[in-house]
Amino acid sequence: MYLCNMNNNLESKFPTVTLHFEIIYSIFITIFISGTYYDAWSHTHIPELETFFTPAHGLMYFGAGMVSIFIFYTMYKNSKLGYKFLNSMPVGYHYGFYGVLTFMIMGLGDLIWHELFGIETELEAAFSPTHLGLMTGIALITGTPLFSAWNRREEIRNKRFVELIPLIISISMFLSGMTVITQWAHLYVELYPTYPNANTSMIQTLGIQAVILQTSIIMGLTLIIVHDRLLPTGSLSIIFTINALFLSLMRDTYFVILSTLLAGLFIDLLYWKMRPSKTNLNKYRLFSMITPVIFYTSYYLILNLSETIIWSIHMITGSIFMAASVSLLISILVVPSSIIEDRKN
Repeated sequence: MYLCNMNNNLESKFPTVTLHFEIIYSIFITIFISGTYYDAWSHTHIPELETFFTPAHGLMYFGAGMVSIFIFYTMYKNSKLGYKFLNSMPVGYHYGFYGVLTFMIMGLGDLIWHELFGIETELEAAFSPTHLGLMTGIALITGTPLFSAWNRREEIRNKRFVELIPLIISISMFLSGMTVITQWAHLYVELYPTYPNANTSMIQTLGIQAVILQTSIIMGLTLIIVHDRLLPTGSLSIIFTINALFLSLMRDTYFVILSTLLAGLFIDLLYWKMRPSKTNLNKYRLFSMITPVIFYTSYYLILNLSETIIWSIHMITGSIFMAASVSLLISILVVPSSIIEDRKN
């Protein structure tokens, strides 16, 4: 009974989530994502890597195995109690079951792919079909705590901060899962503004594309959290900084941990003072624009202390403005103005 609080007469469609359940799940997906980043690190730091059977793959698949066992065990126990098989995970967590199946199939495919075509290096690893399939599984597995929390918004908002730590860690793993496969277009990994040929149109284009892509990812997640005030003040700093820690390992760009922590603290302060939400659309839109400005301003300031920035002031300020514009558009997608007007009417 430690996995879920069971409703004896099964009036609820899904079992209830418990703190113990969330703690176990967050630990297993943290091991899982750590192995994923270890594998990504191996592809960039060990050029002579020529086998599927590596310590990185071992850690990644061990984490995946622990998540799988936990999910199947939970489904088995709850099915024995009378829940339908596909409803035997707590609400939202059933996506993890589909994620595990996807990851298992793609993991076998990855083994075959490596044996047939060899080990990918550098950018190849991001576009390998089996790696993209694995990332789909990772997104489903790590995204389930957020999907579940979204369906339990009122319950989540009434919890103490310490009770939400497993959920916060799980959401940071979800973000990190999204950025590990897109690290080739991330200024935390590829320091395009500092490249010797940084002012060529090609590098400038790659840098702006990185800003657009990563702003879409991180602000898409942030605005979903903010628009219903799903998590308390302080959560965003933790989520951003954990993600920065993982990304810094890819190219030894450890300064991004400091820049992200500083940005996260200011963003959390803004979150606390402004209290943006879907019920206050003006503040919500303003928050969506200011957040990436803080993010990239902190990045460029700390980058300038550790590296020599080649980009001109036009490129730097233009990229920040571009991030703010993209974030505003994302906020309109998350909370369209028409919905607010319909509710007023």
